[in-house]
Amino acid sequence: MSKRLITEAKQTVERSWLGAVVLQQSLRDVETAYRNLFASLRGDHKGPKLGAPHFKSLEDKRQSIRFTVNARWNITDNGHLSLRKSAR
Repeated sequence: MSKRLITEAKQTVERSWLGAVVLQQSLRDVETAYRNLFASLRGDHKGPKLGAPHFKSLEDKRQSIRFTVNARWNITDNGHLSLRKSAR
């Protein structure tokens, strides 16, 4: 399933620049959120009850991204983020 989602996402104009590692990380985040939700519903999760995962606020237009070590990124001397070019 993740292979299909990543392939379809990379074919869109908005996400064509993203590497597979970043898209895989977003799928892992969703998996973790739902795993925690179901653990909370079963009573296995320590702490307060958790609600269902939700999308970011529609009013906040800022986008964010997290890179793993394997994403091959670095900060240049002038402070810019340099990403590896994806193969097309």
